[in-house]
Amino acid sequence: MNTSIKNTILPFTMLALITSGAVLANDIPAEVMADYQAGVQGDAAANARAINALSELQKQQPKDALTIGLLGSSETAGARYADQPWEKMQLSEKGLAKLDKSLILVKKQPTDAASAAVQMQINVTAGCTFISVPPMFNRFDQGYRLLETTVNSAGFSHSPARAQVKAYMCAAQAAVQQGDKQKAAEYLQQIVTLAPQGPHLAMVDQLKAKIGE
Repeated sequence: MNTSIKNTILPFTMLALITSGAVLANDIPAEVMADYQAGVQGDAAANARAINALSELQKQQPKDALTIGLLGSSETAGARYADQPWEKMQLSEKGLAKLDKSLILVKKQPTDAASAAVQMQINVTAGCTFISVPPMFNRFDQGYRLLETTVNSAGFSHSPARAQVKAYMCAAQAAVQQGDKQKAAEYLQQIVTLAPQGPHLAMVDQLKAKIGE
């Protein structure tokens, strides 16, 4: 179990792409977001700081969907850094439960533009996390559905290009894992069309290689 969890939770660098700007976390301090991003990319110390800080923020705002979602994402990513199999399992389960809670809470928010933007970010963060955890958690299908629902939603094309790129990147990763080469290619083309230059193209090339392009 130890090796399985360690080796399977790999695409969390996409979460850093997802949360590196756009409409996330107006009330979350920049330094906490920086630790969150570094933590999901592989910095164990930053991940621990992010978990501690987001936990404190959750105590202050116990029903804030975004804070809970980011905390759940950090805890799930933290499974990579735990030494014992039971610790890995515990962190994964805690994180996934918080992401579930954030998905429920965000649906209860007002249907205004700001809430819709937060919902998109939570859906994509949860979706990307769900497709990244080991198969034993049975989360891939749920994650893929969240991502597809997001990129096919009516207002998605009106969201900032950067936010669209992040969502398409996770959707492409899910399609690659699913073996759906056509959808993966379509999502990757959307990324290149929206943002023909930038560091994200390295990941695009990696995914293209996996589908034989």
